[in-house]
Amino acid sequence: MKRTYTTETRLSKGSEITKYLDMYVAVYNKLYREMWHDMTSPSFKELYSKESEYVTYMCGKHQLLKRTVNSIRNDINGTMRAFKELQKENKRSLKQKVSKQQTKVNKLIEEVKALKKKAGKNKATEKELEKLRQKKSSLYYQRNRLNKMKQRLVKIEANIDNDRYNIGFGSKKMFRKQFRLKENGYKTHEKWLNDYRKARDKNIYYLGTYSEKAGNQLCQLAYNEETGLFDISLRVEDKLLKLPYKQVKASGISIKYMGDEIASILKEKSRPLSYRFARRGNAWYMQVMFSIEKCSTDTRSKDGVIGIDYNEGFLAITETDGCGNLVGRDRYDLYFHGTGNKAKSEMSQVAARIAKEAHAKGKDIVIEDLDFTRTKAKMIPARSKAGKKYNRQCHLFDYKRYKEFMQGACFKRDVGIHLVDPRNTSVIGKGKYAKQKKLTVHEAASYVIARRGQGFTDKVPA
Repeated sequence: MKRTYTTETRLSKGSEITKYLDMYVAVYNKLYREMWHDMTSPSFKELYSKESEYVTYMCGKHQLLKRTVNSIRNDINGTMRAFKELQKENKRSLKQKVSKQQTKVNKLIEEVKALKKKAGKNKATEKELEKLRQKKSSLYYQRNRLNKMKQRLVKIEANIDNDRYNIGFGSKKMFRKQFRLKENGYKTHEKWLNDYRKARDKNIYYLGTYSEKAGNQLCQLAYNEETGLFDISLRVEDKLLKLPYKQVKASGISIKYMGDEIASILKEKSRPLSYRFARRGNAWYMQVMFSIEKCSTDTRSKDGVIGIDYNEGFLAITETDGCGNLVGRDRYDLYFHGTGNKAKSEMSQVAARIAKEAHAKGKDIVIEDLDFTRTKAKMIPARSKAGKKYNRQCHLFDYKRYKEFMQGACFKRDVGIHLVDPRNTSVIGKGKYAKQKKLTVHEAASYVIARRGQGFTDKVPA
């Protein structure tokens, strides 16, 4: 198992490093945009058979360190992969919506045909004629909506097939503010331009490798065992910026989250450390990225597991023994909903508590492998209370975050975690175990999940 972690700390204002970053960030991002334009060009592969040739070209053109160009290249490749995956996900989602909308349009067409046929024979009442007018109007707008969806789908497919990347640096929303300065609180175009450049130029990335000192050639941390703090040394682009010095340094940097792990990596010299400096407002933050790999866990499933059923507002939990028998149950309430920081913090704490308990008992955790992407794509505006409640539940049901936090908590505490098919867990639990074992429907579902994780098969009751 392998997981990548990112930890962040704020740098002190007025230090050597922050002054250098303020000066370097615009130059770095200009280079980034130039390389982005080159690497996303259709003729890039024709001009450079290998990306290393392009790296050499950029180093000579701008008098850059090779590691700087490789860092930008790696960052761009990551953005390109992420954009492609997002486009593929958008394509899948949009196809579902087009199918749903097409069904709706076809139904309206049949209804309009039936009413027209009746009206053509002068057998339609005034109420039916009014209904026909409403249906025709609705059909017009629904067809327009369908056509727009199809056009978007064609555009997305073309982007995927032709490797097009429609990305605007600084955000489209921020760019459009210049056309309505007063409405957006700007007195002059220069003030907007200053804010736009800040929004566009705010990241600097340094790629780490195994073979380099302290896991990175350009940015290096050193751990002070006496103070428990870190010192940082940053290599500057002296030739590009025409500076008289080659390094900037800062000391007394505190890294609270995963700081011990970073100190261990520096001591063992075993893994690379990558860095990203991000500007938010007038403050600079340093992000440290590293991977942790584990070959085994401290828990097993042969003596039983802990099954979890994720619901809106709570987690239903059951514990089994090695034979799949129920030996315990529990419930963890989730008071915050949506994707806010309070909800994230609460989910993180609950996941940590469950993983800690599982580790103490030596049992693996079993969760459902849910995916609500298709469900959300098919959803339409609801009018009934039940429909609105279902839509709200689906949108607040952030399973992706729940899954991420559970896997992270289990990985950190050396607890095994299994993903099982969620099909019919509630139906089986309600029909087979709820009454028999005096469980709620959700507890019964978590019991089915636990048994499924152990390899037991429960069929839908006849």
